[in-house]
Amino acid sequence: MTKKRNKSGIVKKTPPKKIAKKTSPERSSIQPEIVIAGPNSIMTFASAAGISNLEKSLIFREHYIKQSDIQICVALESMLTSSAPGPSYIKDISNSRIYRITCNSNPLDAGLTFANGGRVNVGISQCCSEMPNLRASYGVYVALEKETALAEVGSTGLPFARGDLFYEITLQKSGVLKVIDFDSVVSFIGRSLSGVNLMAAIQDSPAAALWCLQKWPKPSQIVAEWLRVHLSSKSDGIMYRSTKNPNGYNIFLFSDGPASLKGKFNYKTIPLPE
Repeated sequence: MTKKRNKSGIVKKTPPKKIAKKTSPERSSIQPEIVIAGPNSIMTFASAAGISNLEKSLIFREHYIKQSDIQICVALESMLTSSAPGPSYIKDISNSRIYRITCNSNPLDAGLTFANGGRVNVGISQCCSEMPNLRASYGVYVALEKETALAEVGSTGLPFARGDLFYEITLQKSGVLKVIDFDSVVSFIGRSLSGVNLMAAIQDSPAAALWCLQKWPKPSQIVAEWLRVHLSSKSDGIMYRSTKNPNGYNIFLFSDGPASLKGKFNYKTIPLPE
């Protein structure tokens, strides 16, 4: 408040000027949204409670996918446990050379696949209460062609910057290498599963994701474990088409332990591509 004197000497008080407050625009009732895809629709969540709802939705989506996979696997188990595969699916590839790219100084070390699992073997990571009969198995993944070995590792980035080595693996003298033709088996048993496209379900299994993050068995692992249980005494592994090189094949070599393949194969390093 300020004081001013008029001509007659009377002090006149004047109220202070009101400073207009800056009015902020009204908050929109529409909050930013987080949008994710559910199994059958798109779900949106306001950001205020969005994080909590998002977490719940992701859990639901994971549960949905898991239940879908388990339903297929239950159908597989119910059919496979009452039958056994015949030896007609076994091929002799003793004259072939096989390849692997790894930073491990021993390309026949089977310990990692036992822990993590892979496309045609169950690992500890996939063992779950829903399927107590499935067991983790040792083995080594190799490629039937050089191009397939490069495609499999190259798909994850720049492998040669990690000090990887390119191995050529051959049988020891008088050795025999027999493998199960996985794709032929899948095509055959898939015709017996009404309403289930088994080959599509297997192709939908993670092609590039880390297998150690898969917490329940995939259809390809269910079929492979059935084959291993019944035919491992008559064969040395499972051969299946590569997801990274459609014209090539990978092989999962059966192993009784982390180092049991050493006495069967020889290996040497070969140059990596420039």
